[in-house]
Amino acid sequence: MDTTRLLADEWKYFAKGNANLLFKYVGLEESLRNYLLRLRMKKDAGTYIPTLSITEFIDTKCKALFPTEIISTKLVELDDIFLSSLDTNGYDLMPGEKYGLLLPNMLAQCNDHLTLSKHCSLHLREELGIVKSAVIELKPKWLYDNLDNYCRTCSILQLKGHERHFCTLDLLSPETVARGVKDLLGKLPDATKASLKNSDFPIESLLIEYFGGSESILQKLKAKQDSLDDGTILANVKSESDVSDQLALRMTLRDVGVFVVIERGQCDGQVINIRDHGEFTVAARIYDLDLKPKARYKHWVSTELKLGDVYNSSNSDWPHCVKKTESQK
Repeated sequence: MDTTRLLADEWKYFAKGNANLLFKYVGLEESLRNYLLRLRMKKDAGTYIPTLSITEFIDTKCKALFPTEIISTKLVELDDIFLSSLDTNGYDLMPGEKYGLLLPNMLAQCNDHLTLSKHCSLHLREELGIVKSAVIELKPKWLYDNLDNYCRTCSILQLKGHERHFCTLDLLSPETVARGVKDLLGKLPDATKASLKNSDFPIESLLIEYFGGSESILQKLKAKQDSLDDGTILANVKSESDVSDQLALRMTLRDVGVFVVIERGQCDGQVINIRDHGEFTVAARIYDLDLKPKARYKHWVSTELKLGDVYNSSNSDWPHCVKKTESQK
């Protein structure tokens, strides 16, 4: 794309992640409508991965794993005038980084946004009080065959003092998927539940059907995370040289975000027919496929050591996670 068309006053601060800032296009250029611009925040130079390297990583490593599920991105080069004029809401951009990523705003049509927990949100598109589509946004984190009282994700959430919402591992098994979906939707306000019911939008049945199938995005993510297991035990990593390319990629897949989009009728995705409700289409897209710097191993090791006492603990406010025995793996 011709970078001269990107004007700083046409991009408004939208959101902040751990390493990136997102800006929403508010200008009149039709080709940029419903797009976001992702720019890198200021970080320690020793652990910083440039945008150009991230793009190459996605193109050469990630797209081979998920040919159709990754949100499309476009690399754009930005000049100093654009970067210095942009309103960053008080946050600092990475000095010397002249590239950004353009990506579609998956929530552009949604007008009701609900944060359910740290790693899960629900976004709805409503017209005249009727729900037309829904987007579940979540971070699945570590997907694996758990052998402890608590999985890695639930353990770290407890360690950080969060309230329980749902366990992602429940969404991987036909035996527990209904429980997982009920927990996930249990945080919805009564008004939202009523709106979904009055709109004849059976979100619970749709999610149970989707996550209970073998082609759900969580099943695909788990399979890829499993395939990258090179036997490395994080607590035993002593240096960057102990971090293989496979482990770095696996850690990337353990930190991606996912949009699960549900629309009425037949669209591009998995068509699900719910009796007495009609046809819906469910499609998933993956985002935040950032290459993890090998120097990050210190944080991984430190976190793993802190979790040692949590994995097999008991908490009356936090039911144990689904567990597989060694013979079931």
